[in-house]
Amino acid sequence: CIVYLIGSSLYVALTNRSPGLSLISSRGPGFEFAKKFKRLRNDYEPSCEDVVKRISCALEEHEFPNWDKKSVVFAGAGDPLLKQDVLIKCCARLLLNGDFKFRVITSGLFSASVPSKLKDAGMQHITVGLNAHSAELYDRIMQPEYPLASVSAVEQEQYASAFDVALEFIRNSVAVGLETEITCVDNPLADLKKTEGLSVNLGATFRSRSYFPDSTAESKL
Repeated sequence: CIVYLIGSSLYVALTNRSPGLSLISSRGPGFEFAKKFKRLRNDYEPSCEDVVKRISCALEEHEFPNWDKKSVVFAGAGDPLLKQDVLIKCCARLLLNGDFKFRVITSGLFSASVPSKLKDAGMQHITVGLNAHSAELYDRIMQPEYPLASVSAVEQEQYASAFDVALEFIRNSVAVGLETEITCVDNPLADLKKTEGLSVNLGATFRSRSYFPDSTAESKL
């Protein structure tokens, strides 16, 4: 499905693809997504027209009574910034006809220039699933496909690791004025205290997420 509800926010799925381990998979083998969520077909990624039409229908038909009609979060099974062109167009289109508040949940494994583009498009909040406090631990937990297809080869020459790419993305998110949150899953390898300290040093807020080794729970993205 393209849209689904968690709490009072409408979530938008743009892709199932991720540059490494997906943030959903990082929650553990026992993690179960929101009950009404269904993954996109692997052969389908919605266009801007698809998304805007779907949200417009949800508004007109009062499909989600608990939705506050303002909060829109780009998330889903994959990393929405792999479809950043569609995301940016969606924000611009939706703001023409409504007062929406946008958030995106991402790995942050993208060009350092992306945060400013998101800010210009009307994005207010960004959540980066960092899940580690060091490059070595990040590689073990998140298994990034490095070098990254989501960042140009020229830009990647500046960085020693995928972790460094994510850190620079976070720094730029803070610098351009996005409300930036870093999350870390409380898995057996993670050090929440050190990751929180890193988050504070980067100028971001911090939130831990539960790890599910074998039990199931509804998503609270």
